[in-house]
Amino acid sequence: MLVDRIDRWAATKLAEGRAGVLHTESLGQLINRMVTVWMRGQLLADTCTSATDAQVRVASAQLGELGRAYDDLITDLRLGRRRLPELQTPTGPQGMA
Repeated sequence: MLVDRIDRWAATKLAEGRAGVLHTESLGQLINRMVTVWMRGQLLADTCTSATDAQVRVASAQLGELGRAYDDLITDLRLGRRRLPELQTPTGPQGMA
């Protein structure tokens, strides 16, 4: 699964400092949410009617918020202010069950 692959990559590349505040979801989970919101916005835009105009704007705003959250998370991870969950994938960072 792609989320697991992202999480394994993040565990090896971004797991430097373990003293930061624990982030509640893995990097793969955040990216998965971003993709889901983007897809929802695209589907709504493709079938846009006056009833869905507001929904398209909401999806766009949600995607913007998630993008800022992603940027903040990456910055905080690099500076050691936050850390990712250690058990973020079913197989763990080493790919072992």
